[in-house]
Amino acid sequence: GVCPWSGCPVRLEAAALRGRPVYFRIVPVDPETKSHGLRESPSTARAYLKISVFLLLVTAAGLLARHNLLRGRGDRRGGLRLAWYMLVAYTLYWLLHGGRAARPPPWPVLIMGLEMAVFVAILLWLFYIALEPFVRRLWPETLVSWNRLLAGRWRDPLVGRDVLVGAAFGVVTKLLWQLAVLAPAWLGLGPARPTGPQPAPFGTSLRPLLGGRYCVAELFHCQMVAVAYGLTLLLMLLLLRVILRRQRLAAGVYIVYAASLASFGEGYPLVSCPIAAAASAIVVLLLTRFGLLAVVTYWLVRMLLSFPMTANLSAWQAGGTTLLPLAAILALAVCGFYLTQAGRPLIRDT
Repeated sequence: GVCPWSGCPVRLEAAALRGRPVYFRIVPVDPETKSHGLRESPSTARAYLKISVFLLLVTAAGLLARHNLLRGRGDRRGGLRLAWYMLVAYTLYWLLHGGRAARPPPWPVLIMGLEMAVFVAILLWLFYIALEPFVRRLWPETLVSWNRLLAGRWRDPLVGRDVLVGAAFGVVTKLLWQLAVLAPAWLGLGPARPTGPQPAPFGTSLRPLLGGRYCVAELFHCQMVAVAYGLTLLLMLLLLRVILRRQRLAAGVYIVYAASLASFGEGYPLVSCPIAAAASAIVVLLLTRFGLLAVVTYWLVRMLLSFPMTANLSAWQAGGTTLLPLAAILALAVCGFYLTQAGRPLIRDT
């Protein structure tokens, strides 16, 4: 077949066990040698870059967290609540996603899942303890609604506002990213020579196609990824702000980095790079104007819209892969709108 995003020839590999799909892979094929695209590719270089940046962030977060803990700074109660929530969410995700049949996973697999859950919880706790005191001093408005949510004040109107705004921008950005898929055909661009695996922009997870419990597991996974992306973005901007001394310059450097990372090795850079830059600018605007909670909601909606949806609601997978994520997004929007009313009636007497 041919990849619809890059025009590269690909080979689809799939496997099933007892009538259920258990494996799926897209392998690029060199059109001249008919061999697999296993050599070094832009996607591989991008993976190395992401790992390097992640290791730098973890190192910086460890040093900043140690500095804050020694001086008694930081929202320790909020960080502990966040860690417990991530621990429970990842454990439920692992239990629902781990087994191949409707039974508890074996003990070694369960222990492995608990280890990963503890690692994710500690890592996000470390990020939050590292950045919270500095962000509270430099950008205090960024954490107002987030701190209220962690404190249990989830009915606060400001919480509802940021949830509603984040959900709206998540939908808008998802539609914006579709231009990276449609624009090459509109511009008449020819197929590019394959240089390795070409992931689709804003890739779609195929796990929900395995069944209902996998769809529910993916909901927990989306929550974890949204929180991780939000804290990582805030930590990166904080470090760039400390190094460059200027907030606008730090935001510009992040937008360039994120746009290059999102478009590097994917499709046509002339199309994907401006779209990635616009999406990155939207994220920075959300963070600086509305705060961390809006960014977390934004990423959550984007992840939910990455389910393998279908317009045919009578299809066998429509309930879990289409109706479930759309219902979750609608619930977020309705809940956010209701909270912004601060208890006022939605329909007023005239």
